[in-house]
Amino acid sequence: MDQPAPAMALLRKAAALGLPSYPAFRDDPNLVLLRNHRPFLRLLAELKRECASYQREFGRRS
Repeated sequence: MDQPAPAMALLRKAAALGLPSYPAFRDDPNLVLLRNHRPFLRLLAELKRECASYQREFGRRS
């Protein structure tokens, strides 16, 4: 993760191809170095909105 630009490209691709899990991206210890990186924070914000939208549409499950 010492190369944020390529890391962000891969994370965006993963999110777009079926891994849009906000908690997974937010809590992954492997992504610690990106947590203050502005593009990563934008991605988290997008994923959080998407997650909230799914929760509203499909309801919360335990």
